[in-house]
Amino acid sequence: EYIREWRGVIVDGILGSGIQDPPRGVSADAIRACNDSCGQVLAIDLPSGLNHVTGETPGDCIKATWTLNLHMFKSGQLEQKASRFIGELWSAETALGFTTFGDGLTPKFVEFYKNGPIRQVW
Repeated sequence: EYIREWRGVIVDGILGSGIQDPPRGVSADAIRACNDSCGQVLAIDLPSGLNHVTGETPGDCIKATWTLNLHMFKSGQLEQKASRFIGELWSAETALGFTTFGDGLTPKFVEFYKNGPIRQVW
């Protein structure tokens, strides 16, 4: 009940990427409570309940005000059907380093983050 009355910012880190089944139990309850709240939601990397590859929602899914992508975009974030769950999409460079994802991507990352470590995508 407390979350439903919250009017501040809620940080969503309920589930990580890689989900394929609908959220269940406490996770599903927490997602519904966040969505029913008066607060704004910041999803870390992906809204909980969103498939990181397809952008589909097999069950309950956070409806984020903002999503802060960490370093590398997930294809599901960029799917049109995911946009109502993503909200504003921001991206942050992380301490992983660009070469973690292959030397071929390094110039793209350097260009993308040339104006700072956090960037609004849409």
